[in-house]
Amino acid sequence: MVEQVSKPFTLSLIKYRTRMLSLLANIYAAGNYYTEAIQTLQVLLPLLRDANDIISEVHGYTLAIELFGELDMPNEALKYANIIYNKFDQIRLPRDQCFTALDYATSIEEVYGSVPEKWSDIDVLYQDALEFCKLASEGLMLAEISLGQARMFIKREKYTQARELAQYGLGLSSSIPYRQYIVKAHLLLAKIALYQQQSQIRLEQLNKALALSLTIDNSRLLSETYQLLAELHESLGHTDKALTYLKLYQVHYAKKFGVRQSNLIAFETAKLGDIVKTRQMERLSQDFYTVKAELKKSKRDHERMMTLLISGCLVMLTLFISCTLLLKRRNRPLADQGSS
Repeated sequence: MVEQVSKPFTLSLIKYRTRMLSLLANIYAAGNYYTEAIQTLQVLLPLLRDANDIISEVHGYTLAIELFGELDMPNEALKYANIIYNKFDQIRLPRDQCFTALDYATSIEEVYGSVPEKWSDIDVLYQDALEFCKLASEGLMLAEISLGQARMFIKREKYTQARELAQYGLGLSSSIPYRQYIVKAHLLLAKIALYQQQSQIRLEQLNKALALSLTIDNSRLLSETYQLLAELHESLGHTDKALTYLKLYQVHYAKKFGVRQSNLIAFETAKLGDIVKTRQMERLSQDFYTVKAELKKSKRDHERMMTLLISGCLVMLTLFISCTLLLKRRNRPLADQGSS
């Protein structure tokens, strides 16, 4: 499939090719075919510069950020979040501004969230994303921002504020409705209940998350929910239930990150990194030769101007000397007449 979409396109159609590849990678990722999704990215990302289309870049890099976030590879996700965030001034559509600002905030949180010195910076990024997403009227993104801000309050052990934001995010997600974010909200509320030692509320939230996760067959959410249920029942002394949930966690974790798929993902990710680095080196080389050519042209122009300037000065000097000699010749007879 990737090979078929990779066939040559004219330059004017490259942006449509990038959008086709983005859609294809999205389909692979949704079906847990992560190796194929990364292979599609290997074709997509090098095309984004040639497309000269900021919308295609937003879609392509957003896909890469979300894919590597799904694969628990935050440093890879942040790499691509940095690329598109550095082009934020070129983004005009409010919806794309919303997505880009939010992806950057969540990527920074994933990598630096455990560093207290970075928390204020992350708060600012979430607040910026909130403003952009309000302008775009993106309710789903506003729900994700609420959950992100709730996580920041949890880090500060401010559980009341965290619970309020998580419930607000749950309400927004339910009104759409978007089941993945609803599950995430229940898991976050369960985590808050854990820190507040509210075992019953924690169990209720996890059971709600599990019931909904089973309807969407998301291996990541299922494995996370089963793991938290196993930990809860172990703490309550329910050994049999804890063991059952632990086994289910292992099944769904292996489904997503089996040994073979993990190895393939690592290999394809490394290859993608090499492709991106090669592309960057080619771009730097191209920029270097462009600058070098411009310097040569500037030097030639400078030499040409100096030649013209010198020639002009010589002409002016010649005219000046000629005029001086002519005046002397005219004045000489007058001088001779005066002396006689």
